[in-house]
Amino acid sequence: MQVILSKKFHQMENASDIIEEISRTSTPTSVENNPRRSRNIELKLLADAIESRTQVKKEIEERKLEQRERLINVLHERNELLKSLVTK
Repeated sequence: MQVILSKKFHQMENASDIIEEISRTSTPTSVENNPRRSRNIELKLLADAIESRTQVKKEIEERKLEQRERLINVLHERNELLKSLVTK
């Protein structure tokens, strides 16, 4: 399509003709001209935000589990050391 447009533009004499041709042949890309696209963008941003938030929550839960496991291991080692001291 770009090749076709560039051939057309070479045949046109001034910038206003080119702008008019682009406006006439292209689909609206600005959010103001296309409410459906605007809504789709809003929904996409919302979905991305929810996904990001879910991912952060998941990472926080994973860190909590890792910390809990480390604490359990440390407490277990401490108990073993205390047992060994008591039996000496």
